[in-house]
This record gives sequence, C-alpha cells and structure tokens, in this order.
Amino acid sequence: EKDALGVREQQLNELETRLNAERQELTAVTQAVSQMQSDFDKNVIRLNAQDTDNLKRQAKLISSMTPEGAAATLTEMDDDDVVRILFTMKADDASIALDTLSKSGKAQAKRAATIIERMRRTLPPTTAQSK
Repeated sequence: EKDALGVREQQLNELETRLNAERQELTAVTQAVSQMQSDFDKNVIRLNAQDTDNLKRQAKLISSMTPEGAAATLTEMDDDDVVRILFTMKADDASIALDTLSKSGKAQAKRAATIIERMRRTLPPTTAQSK
C-alpha cells in the first residue's frame, strides 16, 4: 500500500509538472496571439487612414477635371469606387460630374441614377467628411 501511494505521488508530481509546462506554453501562445492582434489592429488603422487619404486625393483630382473629363474617368471606374469618390466630393462638384455622365448616353444616365441611389444608402466614411 505504501508502494502504491509512492507510485501515485510520483504520477501526480509528473502530472503537475506536465500541467505547469502546458500552462506556460498556453501563456506564451496567448501572449503571441495578443501581440499579433495588436499589430493587426494597428495595420488596419494605418490602412484605413491611407485609404481615406487616397480617396480624398482622388476626389480632389476628379473635382479639378473638366466635367467631360470627370465623366469619362468615372465611366471607366467601378461603381463602388465611383460612389465612394463622389460621396467624398463637394456636392456641387459631384452633381456636375453626374450631370455630365448622365448626358453621355442612355446607359450612362441609368448608371448615374444607380450611383445616386447607392450614394443615398451609403453611410459617410468615419474619418472623411463629406462636403
């Protein structure tokens, strides 16, 4: 019986050692994941800031174009990008670009109407201010 207790005590000590090692490993992994999450969050914030800056730059470039040039450029762009850019532009500049786009054919007039509808349902960017 004494031998059985000694064996049992040794098994418990080995189990305690193994559990402590696993606990340390879990702590290290948790810390690594936490650091990776923090780095990821910082990168997302940085990318969002860059995206906002690029969007403002594109809106400024298109605003400074002739109405025909702006309409031609918007024609070649994806609708999602057009909505984001026009939403960032001053309302007067965006309306001129959309007006010119809508006058360049029936298909483009329908596209302009679709873009206006999508702009209506779009929430403003959190860091960019619509004008």
